[in-house]
Amino acid sequence: MTDKRTEKAYLELARTLYPAFPSGTFLESEAPDFVVASPSGPLGFEVTQLFQPPSATEFNPKQVESFRESVIRRAREIYAASGNPAVEVVAYFSDRPMARRRTEQLAQSFAEFVCANRPKDGRVLAFRESDRMSTLPAGFGSVSIAPSLSEHCRPWFAGGVGQTMPLTYDLLAQAISAKNSKFANYRSRASEVWLLVVADLFPSSTSFSVPADIETWHFDHEFDQVLLLSREESKVWALSPN
Repeated sequence: MTDKRTEKAYLELARTLYPAFPSGTFLESEAPDFVVASPSGPLGFEVTQLFQPPSATEFNPKQVESFRESVIRRAREIYAASGNPAVEVVAYFSDRPMARRRTEQLAQSFAEFVCANRPKDGRVLAFRESDRMSTLPAGFGSVSIAPSLSEHCRPWFAGGVGQTMPLTYDLLAQAISAKNSKFANYRSRASEVWLLVVADLFPSSTSFSVPADIETWHFDHEFDQVLLLSREESKVWALSPN
Protein backbone atom coordinates (compact mmCIF):
# COMPACT_ATOMS: atom_id res chain seq x y z
CA MET A 1 0.00 0.00 0.00
CA THR A 2 1.05 3.59 -0.49
CA ASP A 3 2.57 5.76 2.22
CA LYS A 4 0.65 8.01 4.59
CA ARG A 5 1.26 11.14 2.51
CA THR A 6 -0.39 9.58 -0.51
CA GLU A 7 -3.25 8.08 1.52
CA LYS A 8 -3.97 11.49 3.01
CA ALA A 9 -3.84 13.08 -0.44
CA TYR A 10 -6.41 10.53 -1.66
CA LEU A 11 -8.72 11.47 1.22
CA GLU A 12 -8.28 15.19 0.56
CA LEU A 13 -9.05 14.68 -3.13
CA ALA A 14 -12.13 12.61 -2.27
CA ARG A 15 -13.30 15.40 0.03
CA THR A 16 -12.91 17.90 -2.82
CA LEU A 17 -14.89 15.76 -5.26
CA TYR A 18 -17.58 14.40 -2.91
CA PRO A 19 -19.75 17.11 -1.28
CA ALA A 20 -20.98 14.85 1.54
CA PHE A 21 -17.46 14.06 2.73
CA PRO A 22 -17.01 15.00 6.42
CA SER A 23 -14.94 18.03 7.35
CA GLY A 24 -12.13 18.08 9.89
CA THR A 25 -8.40 17.45 10.15
CA PHE A 26 -7.09 14.02 9.17
CA LEU A 27 -4.99 12.58 12.00
CA GLU A 28 -2.72 9.63 11.26
CA SER A 29 -3.74 6.37 12.87
CA GLU A 30 -3.47 2.65 12.32
CA ALA A 31 -6.46 0.45 11.62
CA PRO A 32 -8.11 2.67 10.41
CA ASP A 33 -5.51 4.73 8.55
CA PHE A 34 -6.83 8.16 9.64
CA VAL A 35 -9.33 9.60 12.08
CA VAL A 36 -11.20 12.89 12.23
CA ALA A 37 -12.53 14.26 15.51
CA SER A 38 -16.31 14.65 15.69
CA PRO A 39 -18.86 15.36 18.48
CA SER A 40 -19.95 11.70 18.48
CA GLY A 41 -16.38 10.38 18.66
CA PRO A 42 -13.52 9.64 16.22
CA LEU A 43 -14.58 9.20 12.61
CA GLY A 44 -12.31 6.63 10.98
CA PHE A 45 -11.09 6.35 7.39
CA GLU A 46 -9.47 3.30 5.87
CA VAL A 47 -7.82 3.62 2.44
CA THR A 48 -7.19 0.79 -0.01
CA GLN A 49 -5.88 0.81 -3.57
CA LEU A 50 -7.09 -1.37 -6.42
CA PHE A 51 -4.59 -3.41 -8.43
CA GLN A 52 -5.07 -5.28 -11.67
CA PRO A 53 -4.62 -9.08 -11.54
CA PRO A 54 -1.02 -9.99 -12.51
CA SER A 55 -2.07 -11.45 -15.87
CA ALA A 56 -4.38 -8.58 -16.80
CA THR A 57 -1.76 -6.16 -18.06
CA GLU A 58 0.74 -7.07 -20.72
CA PHE A 59 2.58 -3.80 -20.53
CA ASN A 60 4.30 -3.69 -17.15
CA PRO A 61 6.56 -0.66 -16.55
CA LYS A 62 9.55 -3.02 -16.28
CA GLN A 63 8.83 -4.38 -19.76
CA VAL A 64 8.43 -1.10 -21.59
CA GLU A 65 10.91 -0.57 -24.37
CA SER A 66 13.87 1.58 -23.43
CA PHE A 67 13.15 3.95 -26.30
CA ARG A 68 9.69 4.78 -25.02
CA GLU A 69 11.00 5.23 -21.49
CA SER A 70 13.71 7.58 -22.70
CA VAL A 71 11.18 9.67 -24.65
CA ILE A 72 8.95 10.18 -21.63
CA ARG A 73 11.87 10.74 -19.27
CA ARG A 74 13.30 13.41 -21.58
CA ALA A 75 9.86 15.00 -22.08
CA ARG A 76 9.50 15.33 -18.32
CA GLU A 77 12.89 17.07 -18.14
CA ILE A 78 11.84 19.53 -20.84
CA TYR A 79 8.52 20.16 -19.09
CA ALA A 80 10.22 20.73 -15.73
CA ALA A 81 12.51 23.32 -17.32
CA SER A 82 9.45 25.23 -18.56
CA GLY A 83 8.61 26.34 -15.02
CA ASN A 84 5.02 25.07 -15.17
CA PRO A 85 3.45 23.47 -12.05
CA ALA A 86 4.24 19.81 -11.44
CA VAL A 87 1.98 17.29 -13.15
CA GLU A 88 1.76 13.52 -13.32
CA VAL A 89 1.47 11.90 -16.74
CA VAL A 90 0.51 8.47 -18.02
CA ALA A 91 1.24 8.00 -21.73
CA TYR A 92 0.35 4.96 -23.82
CA PHE A 93 1.81 4.64 -27.28
CA SER A 94 -0.12 4.18 -30.49
CA ASP A 95 -0.22 0.94 -32.46
CA ARG A 96 -0.34 2.91 -35.71
CA PRO A 97 2.79 2.97 -37.84
CA MET A 98 4.63 6.28 -37.84
CA ALA A 99 7.71 7.73 -39.45
CA ARG A 100 10.91 7.14 -37.50
CA ARG A 101 11.71 10.07 -35.23
CA ARG A 102 14.49 10.77 -32.82
CA THR A 103 14.03 10.68 -29.06
CA GLU A 104 14.55 14.44 -28.76
CA GLN A 105 11.94 15.22 -31.43
CA LEU A 106 9.29 13.03 -29.82
CA ALA A 107 10.14 14.27 -26.33
CA GLN A 108 9.96 17.91 -27.40
CA SER A 109 6.58 17.52 -29.10
CA PHE A 110 5.18 15.62 -26.16
CA ALA A 111 6.47 18.13 -23.59
CA GLU A 112 4.88 20.95 -25.60
CA PHE A 113 1.59 19.01 -25.65
CA VAL A 114 1.65 18.61 -21.86
CA CYS A 115 2.48 22.31 -21.39
CA ALA A 116 -0.48 23.28 -23.57
CA ASN A 117 -2.89 20.89 -21.88
CA ARG A 118 -1.94 20.85 -18.19
CA PRO A 119 -4.98 20.80 -15.87
CA LYS A 120 -5.85 24.13 -14.28
CA ASP A 121 -8.79 23.12 -12.08
CA GLY A 122 -7.45 20.12 -10.18
CA ARG A 123 -9.03 17.54 -12.45
CA VAL A 124 -7.40 14.91 -14.65
CA LEU A 125 -7.48 15.48 -18.41
CA ALA A 126 -7.57 12.46 -20.72
CA PHE A 127 -6.76 12.44 -24.43
CA ARG A 128 -7.16 9.57 -26.89
CA GLU A 129 -6.00 9.07 -30.43
CA SER A 130 -9.47 7.85 -31.35
CA ASP A 131 -11.10 11.15 -30.34
CA ARG A 132 -12.55 12.94 -33.35
CA MET A 133 -10.66 16.15 -32.59
CA SER A 134 -7.54 14.51 -31.16
CA THR A 135 -4.51 16.76 -30.78
CA LEU A 136 -2.17 14.06 -29.49
CA PRO A 137 1.33 14.13 -30.99
CA ALA A 138 2.03 11.40 -33.54
CA GLY A 139 3.01 8.14 -31.88
CA PHE A 140 0.76 8.41 -28.82
CA GLY A 141 -2.48 6.46 -28.34
CA SER A 142 -3.78 7.84 -25.05
CA VAL A 143 -2.50 10.28 -22.46
CA SER A 144 -3.75 11.31 -19.01
CA ILE A 145 -2.42 14.46 -17.33
CA ALA A 146 -3.07 15.08 -13.64
CA PRO A 147 -2.03 17.79 -11.20
CA SER A 148 0.53 16.43 -8.76
CA LEU A 149 -1.24 14.54 -5.99
CA SER A 150 1.18 15.76 -3.34
CA GLU A 151 4.61 17.29 -2.92
CA HIS A 152 5.99 13.83 -3.66
CA CYS A 153 5.54 14.03 -7.44
CA ARG A 154 5.87 10.65 -9.10
CA PRO A 155 7.73 9.95 -12.38
CA TRP A 156 5.79 10.12 -15.63
CA PHE A 157 4.75 6.67 -16.80
CA ALA A 158 5.48 5.35 -20.29
CA GLY A 159 3.16 2.49 -21.16
CA GLY A 160 3.15 0.20 -24.13
CA VAL A 161 0.31 -0.08 -26.63
CA GLY A 162 -2.86 -0.71 -24.67
CA GLN A 163 -6.04 0.44 -23.04
CA THR A 164 -7.03 0.98 -19.43
CA MET A 165 -8.55 -2.17 -17.91
CA PRO A 166 -12.28 -1.95 -17.12
CA LEU A 167 -13.13 -2.31 -13.45
CA THR A 168 -15.16 -5.45 -12.69
CA TYR A 169 -17.69 -6.06 -9.94
CA ASP A 170 -15.75 -9.08 -8.65
CA LEU A 171 -12.47 -7.18 -8.30
CA LEU A 172 -14.14 -4.33 -6.42
CA ALA A 173 -16.10 -6.75 -4.23
CA GLN A 174 -12.89 -8.58 -3.31
CA ALA A 175 -11.18 -5.34 -2.29
CA ILE A 176 -14.14 -4.33 -0.10
CA SER A 177 -14.41 -7.82 1.42
CA ALA A 178 -10.71 -7.87 2.34
CA LYS A 179 -11.12 -4.67 4.36
CA ASN A 180 -14.51 -5.69 5.75
CA SER A 181 -12.87 -8.68 7.43
CA LYS A 182 -11.01 -6.17 9.63
CA PHE A 183 -14.02 -3.99 10.33
CA ALA A 184 -14.42 -5.05 13.98
CA ASN A 185 -10.92 -3.81 14.71
CA TYR A 186 -11.58 -0.48 12.96
CA ARG A 187 -14.90 -0.07 14.74
CA SER A 188 -13.32 -0.57 18.16
CA ARG A 189 -11.30 2.60 17.56
CA ALA A 190 -13.84 4.84 15.86
CA SER A 191 -17.53 5.65 16.26
CA GLU A 192 -18.01 5.54 12.49
CA VAL A 193 -15.78 4.05 9.78
CA TRP A 194 -15.58 4.92 6.08
CA LEU A 195 -13.68 2.96 3.43
CA LEU A 196 -12.10 4.75 0.46
CA VAL A 197 -11.22 2.50 -2.49
CA VAL A 198 -8.83 4.15 -4.97
CA ALA A 199 -8.23 3.60 -8.67
CA ASP A 200 -5.11 5.67 -9.34
CA LEU A 201 -3.00 6.49 -12.38
CA PHE A 202 0.29 5.22 -10.95
CA PRO A 203 1.48 2.57 -11.34
CA SER A 204 -0.38 1.50 -14.47
CA SER A 205 -1.55 -1.66 -12.69
CA THR A 206 -3.80 0.52 -10.49
CA SER A 207 -5.54 2.27 -13.39
CA PHE A 208 -9.11 1.30 -14.31
CA SER A 209 -12.00 2.61 -16.35
CA VAL A 210 -15.19 2.68 -14.29
CA PRO A 211 -18.26 1.18 -16.02
CA ALA A 212 -21.39 3.29 -16.35
CA ASP A 213 -23.53 0.78 -14.46
CA ILE A 214 -21.46 0.94 -11.25
CA GLU A 215 -24.30 2.85 -9.59
CA THR A 216 -26.45 -0.30 -9.84
CA TRP A 217 -23.86 -2.47 -8.03
CA HIS A 218 -24.42 -3.50 -4.41
CA PHE A 219 -21.83 -4.87 -1.97
CA ASP A 220 -21.80 -6.75 1.33
CA HIS A 221 -19.97 -4.76 4.02
CA GLU A 222 -20.36 -3.24 7.48
CA PHE A 223 -18.77 0.16 6.79
CA ASP A 224 -20.85 3.28 7.36
CA GLN A 225 -19.84 4.43 3.87
CA VAL A 226 -17.78 2.98 1.01
CA LEU A 227 -16.50 5.38 -1.63
CA LEU A 228 -14.71 4.67 -4.89
CA LEU A 229 -12.28 7.36 -6.08
CA SER A 230 -11.10 7.35 -9.69
CA ARG A 231 -8.27 9.79 -10.31
CA GLU A 232 -8.48 9.35 -14.07
CA GLU A 233 -12.15 10.37 -14.09
CA SER A 234 -11.83 12.86 -11.19
CA LYS A 235 -14.95 11.39 -9.64
CA VAL A 236 -16.16 9.71 -6.45
CA TRP A 237 -18.97 7.14 -6.28
CA ALA A 238 -20.80 6.21 -3.07
CA LEU A 239 -21.17 2.43 -3.36
CA SER A 240 -24.49 0.93 -2.33
CA PRO A 241 -24.69 -1.78 0.35
CA ASN A 242 -26.81 -4.91 -0.02
